[in-house]
Amino acid sequence: MQELQDTPNLSLLKALQQIISGLADPTKHYMVNANYYEHLPSGAATSERWYIACIYFHQEAAWNVELTVDGLACDVLLNRNQPEEKFRIKIPYEEIWEVLERNDSSHVFTTEGRIFYNAQAMKRLSPSI
Repeated sequence: MQELQDTPNLSLLKALQQIISGLADPTKHYMVNANYYEHLPSGAATSERWYIACIYFHQEAAWNVELTVDGLACDVLLNRNQPEEKFRIKIPYEEIWEVLERNDSSHVFTTEGRIFYNAQAMKRLSPSI
């Protein structure tokens, strides 16, 4: 792992490390919630759109998960109809606002399984939330 320059929240790093180590256990499931921005072409009413990105982590859904200098990187499936086609994504640390964990006995993610939450990151560009 490279040296982290702008050190992200230590509790976030701990939660992300928990995901990486937890992927060895097939009963563990994780959800990382973050901000995602779509940059629009010039001439559009606004230059970007904001979305909530929910990324599912399980040993059969995310591969090569690592903490990089500026974010959480992993390979994921973006099209379940083409499982052989994996895509490398990176989630900047400053955009992650929640990390949830659950096991196989629970079929939904709830706040009871919350291992990280940062309301400021979630609300930064969405003051109405």
